[in-house]
Amino acid sequence: MKSTVAVALSGGADSAVAAHVLLSTGHRVLGIHYVLNNDSHAQTQRERAEAVARHLGVILDVREATGLFESLVITPSREEYRAGRTPNPCVVCNRTVKFGALLDHAIGMGADQMATGHYARIGLRDGRSTLMRAVDGHADQSYFLYSIEPHALECVLFPLGSMQRREVSSIAAREGLVAGKSSQDICFDVFPGTEERSGDVVDLDGHIVGRHRGLSSFTIGQRRGLGIATGSPLYVVRVDAEQNEVVVGSEKDLVCRAATIRDVRWLAGHPPSSGQEVQARVRYRTKSTPARVLSEDLATIVVFDEPQRAVAPGQSVVIYDGEEVLGGGIVNVTHQRSPFENE
Repeated sequence: MKSTVAVALSGGADSAVAAHVLLSTGHRVLGIHYVLNNDSHAQTQRERAEAVARHLGVILDVREATGLFESLVITPSREEYRAGRTPNPCVVCNRTVKFGALLDHAIGMGADQMATGHYARIGLRDGRSTLMRAVDGHADQSYFLYSIEPHALECVLFPLGSMQRREVSSIAAREGLVAGKSSQDICFDVFPGTEERSGDVVDLDGHIVGRHRGLSSFTIGQRRGLGIATGSPLYVVRVDAEQNEVVVGSEKDLVCRAATIRDVRWLAGHPPSSGQEVQARVRYRTKSTPARVLSEDLATIVVFDEPQRAVAPGQSVVIYDGEEVLGGGIVNVTHQRSPFENE
């Protein structure tokens, strides 16, 4: 007998197809939808999730989760922005809400497993479940999942992980499933801005070269929109929240050879061997790059084989061993020199 699976129906096409695939393979499917905000977008997502459930003939449990989302995702991310860092709310939401509270909710409903519309896979190594890249590299969302608790992998399904996105889109159209934004877009749509105040734009020597209207408008590596006329291109190299300053420099000042990461999480429960060759992904939309991980004096440092550009404090660095996600952490400090340069 097939298991009972609770599917997190976001209102998007991906989770709808995930539920359809599970029904097609004989599973008993229950639906869960968390309302994360009180705005019109959240209402639309709820209506789409309800339409999907009716279309597929599954029960949908709708729960109010705005307070949960505010405390676990919005507030910590606001604090990161205020500190001049670049957080990834989706990473936090996946760990605390989707594969935390929602997973507990699913098990409490009597489900054996929970499924989502994420593009990722579950593998097996040495008797434990592992997180793997999706088959479709362009759709792969494993980057956003590195920090979920290891025990969650034992009871999670990713029905879309072995499929191409175009195949999923074809199924959605053929089956008449509601088309909405993917779940990874929803957090950003409901994420509010932070308070803004004007301040100085300064060069690396501390000389004032312009003014800004608010720090949240700037990202590391940004060149356009600085409002500065100079003889050579300037880029944002640092955002100093304490001084309320945007620091600019040349393109070479953006080079990063290593990054010390914090809030490190390893899905195997332990880090890779110090100095082990791995692959690191510094952004969702970038390819993995060869790297090594150093664990020493309670610090974890990711050393890139090739210089990386515009790595920002607050963003996640995810570590892979081939197709497997080993874990990762949040950039705390970047370094222009590699610890191996003097070897």
